[in-house]
Amino acid sequence: MRPQVNSPSGSVESRAALVRYGIAVIATAGGLVLRRALSTLWGGELPYLGLYPAVLASVWYGGIGPGLTAIGLSALGAVAFWLRPDRTLAAPDLSQGVGLVAFGVMNLAICLVVEGLRRARSRAEATATHQVFLARVSTHLGSSLDYEETLRAIAGLAVPILADWCSVDIVEADGLVRRLAVACADPSQRPIARRAEIYPPDPHGRHPRTHVLGTGESILIPEVTDEMLMQMAGDGDRLSDLRALAYRSGIVVPLIARGEVLGALTLATAESGRTYGRSDLALAEELGRRAGIAVDNARLYRAAQEANQLKDEFIATVSHELRTPLQSMLGWVKVLRQGKLTAQRTARAFDVMERAGQAQARLIEDMLDVSRIATGRLRTERSNVDLGAVVQSALDAARPGADAKKVRLELALDPGVGVVAGDAVRLQQVAWNLLSNAVKFTPGGGRVEVRLEGDGASVRLIVRDTDEGIDPAFIPYSSNPSARATRRAAAATVGSASASRSSADSSSCTVGR
Repeated sequence: MRPQVNSPSGSVESRAALVRYGIAVIATAGGLVLRRALSTLWGGELPYLGLYPAVLASVWYGGIGPGLTAIGLSALGAVAFWLRPDRTLAAPDLSQGVGLVAFGVMNLAICLVVEGLRRARSRAEATATHQVFLARVSTHLGSSLDYEETLRAIAGLAVPILADWCSVDIVEADGLVRRLAVACADPSQRPIARRAEIYPPDPHGRHPRTHVLGTGESILIPEVTDEMLMQMAGDGDRLSDLRALAYRSGIVVPLIARGEVLGALTLATAESGRTYGRSDLALAEELGRRAGIAVDNARLYRAAQEANQLKDEFIATVSHELRTPLQSMLGWVKVLRQGKLTAQRTARAFDVMERAGQAQARLIEDMLDVSRIATGRLRTERSNVDLGAVVQSALDAARPGADAKKVRLELALDPGVGVVAGDAVRLQQVAWNLLSNAVKFTPGGGRVEVRLEGDGASVRLIVRDTDEGIDPAFIPYSSNPSARATRRAAAATVGSASASRSSADSSSCTVGR
């Protein structure tokens, strides 16, 4: 048994119909009274003079239905004039019959013409209203790059021009759907609107909105039935809210940009009693298209801003890393030009400059690798690699810098490690980056321990130094380029890299510090 739902929109529509047909009855009664009054002056010369205005007024204000009602009542009133004093019907002569038929035909033509004019006027007014609405929407969309606030404003604009209810859902970058805004025309329904904001979008595809988000195709629902409400509701509380809203008609359109569904716009009528048609769907789709472009532009702008910020941070970091060895080289060049160094000091100067140049070359190669990764052009050459030899080579490259700071390097190699499947150049980069970073941040006189050990399916490279590490309280600020930490106490920090012995195309690495 279908539940009975009290529909405010039905009562509103009934009252409107009573008004329209009431006008037809009153206008016809007035026309008949006028005919009776004028019959004493003109006799039967103008029998329908007062009834033409009655039919015209009925169809103009009420439409074709009240107009036809006025014609029927007028015909019955005309027949009443043919009654004899004893209330029996006198047979009309031919002229009276022809006049009645002519009256009916002429007024039917009047009804059809006026109804056409009413509909044309209604369409023109609707088109003008829609154009003004779209102009206001475009103004809002172009006034701000905060698309969330803009879409909330658009939901408010859609009510009550297009709908009694409007909701906007957005698809986030991670694929989750978030309810962004809900607007309603009836202030008494705002508590339900607030509950609707926290209801999660239906994940099971029962709601038309879920279908639109999945397919990108609009849905027009000319009449919302209680069976639809039961299908859309996920629980009893939600069903009670949907029935209380008394939806009459609905439209769900996607927010699309560049072929991607970014969200959904839902429009519904209730207390106004409106029923959506194809023209309303076309307007809603245009609104969704404009809103989708605005969302896409805002997200692109935000991504560009983030990329620009990352670029600035990258340039600042690279500039610092390049400047440090370059300043060392320039300093030794100035000293060498003076020609006052001993042979031993001169050799040391050349060693320092060579290490600085090698550090710059490695940094530039790392940057090129980042570019290759970003463009998908990074290539790896997989082969059997003696990881012990790779680590020893990286250790030899880092030793001059460690000796200059009097940092002691300790190496412990597991003889059972053997070879691993990987790219020798990339593994060399991993080992060098870990070692050079440890030497760089270890205080003079400190110690760096390098361990290479196997645990069955993988080999682990562990680099442990006596750098103080990062104070846990400072970690939230460590990404700020202008932030600085102070040294407090030495603490062990660990960097590790794992190279898998599987048959994967690239080595699986985990680096931590």
